[in-house]
Amino acid sequence: MIDQLSGHFEAVREDNTALLAMLEEKRDAGSRKAGEDDKQLLTDIKENARHTRNILDKVKTDPEKSQAN
Repeated sequence: MIDQLSGHFEAVREDNTALLAMLEEKRDAGSRKAGEDDKQLLTDIKENARHTRNILDKVKTDPEKSQAN
């Protein structure tokens, strides 16, 4: 069970690192014109955030509370 939880948290850590890198890349691009690149970046960030959410939903910290979606 500990190994499974460790795996979940490692996946969340990797997703978080990827999200931060994508956001920093966008911030550093600065004056770049908005367009298709931005749409793809936002799509990638959203997909990554959903993946992280799915992992976190597997880890129940309080069985009395319902999951908020």
